[in-house]
Amino acid sequence: MEQIENFTSEDFTAEELENFTPEQRAEIADIEKAVNEFLVDRRHLAYIQTNDNRDKLLGYVEQHGLPITATSLHLAYEGLHDELELLLKQEPLPAPPTQAAPQPTPPPVRKWVAYRNGQPISVPEPRSL
Repeated sequence: MEQIENFTSEDFTAEELENFTPEQRAEIADIEKAVNEFLVDRRHLAYIQTNDNRDKLLGYVEQHGLPITATSLHLAYEGLHDELELLLKQEPLPAPPTQAAPQPTPPPVRKWVAYRNGQPISVPEPRSL
């Protein structure tokens, strides 16, 4: 049986796919599923889909004799992390410096004052009602 590696159904026309055996078409579907699982995994958000990255990942998997699964692609990603073209990790923006809110100061205590004919007079402190 001819082994098909590193292909997806998008690489073939409908006529070409019909020439494959059901086992080969199932293998293509399994590879597509593994690749899709790899791409949606949150651990691979920095991965950029380029031909070079794809070739490196698939070369790693083949070199280590692994089947093409989401797990083996993750192992390749981890093993080749420094060699792959990845999105740069952005550092979070620093929080703007916060200014301390000024402490409210109580209003000055004013003394009770009464006036008669424009002149201040002494009055005892007011009582609460």
